[in-house]
Amino acid sequence: MSEKSGLSRETQDLVRRARSGDREGFTRLYARLAPALHAWIDLRLPMTMRSRVGPEDLMHEVWWKALDAFGTYDPDRAPFRAWLFTIAKRVFISAVRREGAASQAGLPAGGGSMVTSVPASVTDVSRRVTRDQVLADVVTALRELDKTDQSVFVHCGLEGQTASQVAPLVGLSRDAVLKRWQRLRERLRKEVPDGERLLVDLD
Repeated sequence: MSEKSGLSRETQDLVRRARSGDREGFTRLYARLAPALHAWIDLRLPMTMRSRVGPEDLMHEVWWKALDAFGTYDPDRAPFRAWLFTIAKRVFISAVRREGAASQAGLPAGGGSMVTSVPASVTDVSRRVTRDQVLADVVTALRELDKTDQSVFVHCGLEGQTASQVAPLVGLSRDAVLKRWQRLRERLRKEVPDGERLLVDLD
């Protein structure tokens, strides 16, 4: 895994389009990471919340929040993947807190997402991801990993963090994280050959 990578030419072009106010350009950036984002949410979403909010709902909220905050994105400071997952973490924490507040008040939770509508292009992205059998197979494989391996896989493979960033999060050395990540990636290639596309560093 590379410790640092620059934006590809295609990504730079989409960033420029999105900065100029082209919503479709932003949606194309989002769509490239939508499978990884869906897997990330699916793995973390508590069963107690799933009857009221699903991964697709939170993906829509991430899109809105990220679009709204895109003016703050600086490609010289962070890859788009890292920036988007920072937004996703905030959305997810907010959804869990809303659910908890409703429960403590003795009220029926209104759902984890505050989004009521999104453009058709975003809905289409979410629906394609939700029906993606390869993605479902990857999530199933991840659920079978122990806690540490799952954390390494999620942080390195889905969030795109470096080994140095992940090491303190999982209590391992940088080299140990790299070895685990390489082993886990090879395991994915064997169990879900097409699953590698979720992990490609598009930034």
